[in-house]
Amino acid sequence: MQRIIITLLLFISFTSYSQTIEINKAIAPYPYTPPSTPFIANSIAALGNDYVVGTVGYDTLNNNDQSVVYFKIDTLGNATKKLIFSRSGYYHFTHYSTYIYSTQDGGYCTTLVRDTNYYNKSIIVRLNSNFDTLWTKVLPQETQQEILVQVIEASDKGLVCLGYKLMSSTVSDILIIKTDSLANILWKKNISFGNFSKGFSIAETPDKGFFISGGRGSYAFGDSRPLVMKLDSIGNIKWYRILGNNNRYQGVYSAVTPQGDYVVAYGYATYTDPSDEATLGRINVIKFNPDGNTIWDKIYDTIKYNNSVSSIRILPNNNIVVIGFYYFENGTGNNNLYRQSFLLSLNANGDSLGYKIFTNMNSVADKNIIWDNVLNADGSITGIGQVESWNILHGCQIWLVKTGNLLTTDVREDNYTPKGELQIYPNPSTTQTTITYPIAEKALMLQIYNMLGQKVYEEKLPKGSSQAIINTSGFKPGLYKVVVGESSALLMVNGY
Repeated sequence: MQRIIITLLLFISFTSYSQTIEINKAIAPYPYTPPSTPFIANSIAALGNDYVVGTVGYDTLNNNDQSVVYFKIDTLGNATKKLIFSRSGYYHFTHYSTYIYSTQDGGYCTTLVRDTNYYNKSIIVRLNSNFDTLWTKVLPQETQQEILVQVIEASDKGLVCLGYKLMSSTVSDILIIKTDSLANILWKKNISFGNFSKGFSIAETPDKGFFISGGRGSYAFGDSRPLVMKLDSIGNIKWYRILGNNNRYQGVYSAVTPQGDYVVAYGYATYTDPSDEATLGRINVIKFNPDGNTIWDKIYDTIKYNNSVSSIRILPNNNIVVIGFYYFENGTGNNNLYRQSFLLSLNANGDSLGYKIFTNMNSVADKNIIWDNVLNADGSITGIGQVESWNILHGCQIWLVKTGNLLTTDVREDNYTPKGELQIYPNPSTTQTTITYPIAEKALMLQIYNMLGQKVYEEKLPKGSSQAIINTSGFKPGLYKVVVGESSALLMVNGY
């Protein structure tokens, strides 16, 4: 058995009351260099106290084919077993395959997408609890491009698949397939909302129907809208809602509450003026009742960058957890976007309980992305994704993060200050920024820290002052924390 290299880097906290991180690991499945063996993890499911993780990468043990590899990972984040699907000449779509779902009998169901010369095959694989393959089923398809992005097991033990069906080079429909327990198709629906329509997530509802979140839009920049729809048990639309204001959405995911309501979250940005804070990214979370009426609709602008949602979870206490990542230009060119992941915690009424930023590598152009997560029995969440950096083996590794108990621990680590207390503008900044704060009743210290927790600037502010102008031209591009007395906020510095 090949030796597995584990690279461990600790997350550095800025504050003393942070929510505990139990695991933060970058995992390199194969130790060979060269050739490089980058792996990206797309999905995770629970396996007792352990996990099964679906990944895609270049398998150096199988002629460098683009392979789907499932890893069993123990509670310490160590990969202990693997299952490989590889075939020469086939390419597995990185982010549209390997979704894995826990079944009622303790096994797993997963989707694969194989492609040769732009003709793909959607495949469902059934595994037992010992990681053995029980059967593999290639689904019949009507067009060259029918991509499955998710599979779940319904209460009748049949399977429900979600994805999209390419109708032309610029038009696709949302695709839903219902099968029996052996993946024989019972019904198949493709639903069009115009232009490029795509499904992101699906969940069974208490009435045995389904709730789907997705999006529609054209390939034109900035012309896209998120959407949700409620289906009955045979795939007929009961109602749907087109969301947003013609902004560019970034990931649309939803969940069903124990009370039968629906919660959907997505990131968006208008992009009308990248230098204008008002046009930068926000997170929108909406709660609907079973009839599609809005219970509440709230926008969270604490992370004012390009936000993309990758999942949403409902905790046993009815709190809501939104996980995703945000990205921004780091000054090295548009193809080098620095990315970090976040966790936003809300109560059942949509009030913010705090949020946390996750990162593993912090250099310019590093990418820290959580694609999927699972809620553990102890109230913690384990996320899986990728870390990309020139400073790690192969340049891209599997990233595993486990939080502490979200039911009992404050998630607020990065203490963003509410509007009206500490304001920074322009933000992002290139050469200079102005920091305003309530009139100082005594002398205060202004301190600025980089994302490694290192102090890069300090200034004493006199009593009676309310503003400071900072020259940021000497700062490296990236994210900084500004602290004035007991207040703090984030500052983004762009290159020029």
